[in-house]
Amino acid sequence: MKAVLDRAAARRGWACVLIVLATGVASRADEPETRTWSDASGRHKIQAKFVSVEGTSVLLKKADGSLMRIDLEKLCSADSHYVEAQRRKQADDDPFKPVAGPPAKPATRPAMPIRSNLAGVAATPTPAAAPAAAAAIAPPGPGSLPFDRQATPGAAPEVPVDWSSATMAAMPPAGPWTLDVGPAAASEEAGGARAVPVPPKLDFFEKTKGLVVNAPATHAAVGFSLDNPKPGTSRIVLCDLRSGKLLGQFKSPGTMSPLALSDAGDKVLMRWEEFGFGNSSRLELWDLGSEGLRKEWGLAPYGDMEGGDRDVKWARFLGPDRFATLGGKGKLVVWGLDPVRPLTTVSADDNCTPGISPDGRFLAFAEKGMVGVLDVAAGQVAALQSLPTQFTPWPGLGFSPSGKRLACVAGSKLYVLNTADGALLPEILLAPVAAGPNVPPVWTDEEHVLIAERTLVDVASEIKMWQYDGAESVVGDRAGVCWFLLRTMPKQPSAVVPARLPQPAAINALTQARADPDKFFVLRPGASVSIDASGIPDASRRERVVATLTSRLAQVGAKAAAGSPLVLAATVTPGKEREISYRTIGRGFRTDNFKIHPQISGLKLTYQGKPAWEASASTLPHMDFAHLGPDETLADHVKKFEQPNYDYFEQVEIPRMIPRPGPGGPMISLGSSQISPSGVR
Repeated sequence: MKAVLDRAAARRGWACVLIVLATGVASRADEPETRTWSDASGRHKIQAKFVSVEGTSVLLKKADGSLMRIDLEKLCSADSHYVEAQRRKQADDDPFKPVAGPPAKPATRPAMPIRSNLAGVAATPTPAAAPAAAAAIAPPGPGSLPFDRQATPGAAPEVPVDWSSATMAAMPPAGPWTLDVGPAAASEEAGGARAVPVPPKLDFFEKTKGLVVNAPATHAAVGFSLDNPKPGTSRIVLCDLRSGKLLGQFKSPGTMSPLALSDAGDKVLMRWEEFGFGNSSRLELWDLGSEGLRKEWGLAPYGDMEGGDRDVKWARFLGPDRFATLGGKGKLVVWGLDPVRPLTTVSADDNCTPGISPDGRFLAFAEKGMVGVLDVAAGQVAALQSLPTQFTPWPGLGFSPSGKRLACVAGSKLYVLNTADGALLPEILLAPVAAGPNVPPVWTDEEHVLIAERTLVDVASEIKMWQYDGAESVVGDRAGVCWFLLRTMPKQPSAVVPARLPQPAAINALTQARADPDKFFVLRPGASVSIDASGIPDASRRERVVATLTSRLAQVGAKAAAGSPLVLAATVTPGKEREISYRTIGRGFRTDNFKIHPQISGLKLTYQGKPAWEASASTLPHMDFAHLGPDETLADHVKKFEQPNYDYFEQVEIPRMIPRPGPGGPMISLGSSQISPSGVR
């Protein structure tokens, strides 16, 4: 990325060029760009530049020069991250400038307010058979946390990695897929599930770093980190999920996040996190004892690799004597704990999120369009199955509570297979819902899967039946209980809340929708759709687009019919001017900037004039390696991004079921609920 185009290579008739910045309006390097800001609801937007952070507000400057303030907590997540980046940049540019923000510095905050507000608080017991009906958390009262301790002095002892003890997992024997996966042990499901209070963030700039629940669902840990002043501070809040009590919190220097909690709930795997590739490469094992935090060891599982390949992407405990990690170009490793040593390795997709079977015996993974299941004890891949496509972005795996089904969600597709024989059910198109990295599917029972931590899908009907709002993250346990971490805010206690999904309201809505689909869905098998191609500027292309969309509708059981109140409109429109920058690879260094007008190809389904569904794609690249021909310049290559993309209509997929539009626009599901301290509302 630091070298210019190789001149000798150019003379030979080719060159390799790497895009560094694919989107964004050009701006001066010394001032923030004008950008679109959005509130947390997504309904309100404004064009403005970042000026500064003042207390709990951000100051913005509009194009006319006027200034406006907005509370930081009301910004969407992307804007909050942008504000934090700009705050850091201002501090780095001028070392004598104080950092804007709350007046109290995290390093000097006393721990006593947290103790006095939250220690010893217990949730009202929830009946064991219905954790979804968790009662409201009791208000904070006097007392002190059972423990609130700093880490013991000194660094964690470093564990060297000796790969001579590891073996590559053997591939499954020839023949059909056969697998016997069982449910969790009965003792793991004993007892009730309780909501647990969680202390508030220390201030706006402290980040929530994740929720982890151990395999028996007896304990949970919530991580927080504050990276300023350096080296930052991390803290872990430990929860007892059976009693509903907050057990305490542990603090340590550095910015880290929890990845896994032991079955006994007394040890946590922590990952160091610093900005940049290769800076999330180290794990530490923390012992959370009654005497405080003790660091047992530190480990760089992929320390023999370079750059981002060193990073640990995922880690989990596999019973009391093993754990697993994923990183290093998709190197999935099962480790022994006493002593710490690699036992088994297998190749997986680099961005895969493996799934652990309810009985703890198997580890599911994805690799190059395949789903595999590793027998942990045997160190062998017990089964391997091809998916309908090799394109599986960020594949996440999850077993159902009985172990009889395995789900793989990749982007906007959900694949479900039977674990006994590997038989694949029909793939489910989730769009507009899509799961990102490290967000695996969560089975709530044998028929329903929670996707992207929010949308519940009924596997049999492929219906996106319900939405759940108000949570920052969710973890499913082996018995099918969902543990939601409510959004955490400064000075506002949060909670870890259990819920059994789907709740009766969602089940009733699904029953009615399946009995009378005409009442709930505008697009469904048997529906008639009018196709409008007038938005295609090239008239010679319209007939082909209509034929393509007619075929696409037939694939979901619908038919094209002129005059229908359900209209599918195809458009190709020019987008706003954007600037992209390329850096050349070779000797030296050069950056070339280009302004282009990308083309937007889109589909919009309306019912009686109201929008019900839409999808679009831009010709603006997110990442591009330009391999230039003998007589081609980089300017010639960039011009291709201004050409209309009619292939989009050949590739786009239309959902089989689309709900009737609501008063506010398209509906993703049949209904929605709010997750609160008292459960599902």
